[in-house]
Amino acid sequence: MRMLITLVMLLLTSFGPALAQAKLEVAELDAWLVRDPQMSTQFAVADQMGYFKAEGLKITPRWYIAGTDLPSMWGAGNIHLGTATASMIIPIAASGGAIYSIAPQSDIGGAQQIVLGKKGQEIVRAPKDFEKLKVGMPKGASVTMAIQNMARDTGVDFTKIQFVNLAPPDSVAALAEGDIDAMAGWAPRVFNAVKQAGGKAVLRALVKATDTVNTQREAVVKIVAKEMKMDEGLARDIMALNVYSMEQTDQHARGMGEFIDFLHSLDRIKQKFPPENVFVTKLLEEVDPKLVKWKSKTDVR
Repeated sequence: MRMLITLVMLLLTSFGPALAQAKLEVAELDAWLVRDPQMSTQFAVADQMGYFKAEGLKITPRWYIAGTDLPSMWGAGNIHLGTATASMIIPIAASGGAIYSIAPQSDIGGAQQIVLGKKGQEIVRAPKDFEKLKVGMPKGASVTMAIQNMARDTGVDFTKIQFVNLAPPDSVAALAEGDIDAMAGWAPRVFNAVKQAGGKAVLRALVKATDTVNTQREAVVKIVAKEMKMDEGLARDIMALNVYSMEQTDQHARGMGEFIDFLHSLDRIKQKFPPENVFVTKLLEEVDPKLVKWKSKTDVR
């Protein structure tokens, strides 16, 4: 399953009005970012290339390990800006939190993978064998939906797969030790497992960064490798799997709707809501109208 550019920025209510003003009212921000090339490449590039500074911004990256930690962190009320996938946004929005997607960043489907450990490789000879596996992954991670779709398409009983709630680094270790048969996750963790087994101003800077990512790849690889603390070759391989684009299309709303249905079916959220409620597209439209192929009518509350 492709994750159709569901990597987005998050916006807290108190920050929203400042973004709508022509005058830059919020110049210093913390950005909560997962330290990997899928989630945070453009932020790293905009920071290191001086694009935020050129817009009069001081953006301080606050790195954390896994996006699945975001809903609990959001509850403290001090996160204004960050990157996320649909599975991170929906639980917050469903519980009444004021959270909004204001721009896409990339399609990260290519980096979502399942890695079989030694035991798993011995077990799996056909899709049906997945029913015998113990799979480590963060509960509620986006890759769950990909596994469910795979199961549906191949006749696998999804309910028979035993899932173990593990953070990505713990999954890598558990796979190496043989405590689980497989892990589901995203780069760079799955690569390691294979080895072992403000607002408009912010958007303007990120649009520049996206262009740089796509036109100066080798220079960007060096930046990403340094910021994400990984080998340049690994960073290059991971980035080759992703499509970096900030073009807003109706695919994002459809994909968000699918995730809402999915999380509701798992009882992760108590009630459904219209997916367009968490999209605010007018800020991106003001920065570059050509990027907005689909418009949301939602305003920040």
